[in-house]
Amino acid sequence: MLGHTHSPDTLVKMSLVKGGGIIYIYNTHGSLVNSFYSARKAAEFLKTDHQVIMRYLRSGKVFKEQWILSTSFIDANQS
Repeated sequence: MLGHTHSPDTLVKMSLVKGGGIIYIYNTHGSLVNSFYSARKAAEFLKTDHQVIMRYLRSGKVFKEQWILSTSFIDANQS
């Protein structure tokens, strides 16, 4: 596998097998902003470290007073 690059689809599958899941990013109004298949990708988007992402996922606190991080999809249309 030396020098071989995996397709994005394969990377997603490998992440899910390793116990990873989708990380959803919502604004404070509850609207979905983006979703990522790794804490590292979410960290790139939010310009922080992946360990910070994991800490906020575990704590449930609002990140930078504007982002809600979750491993669960929240349907804003559902009553």
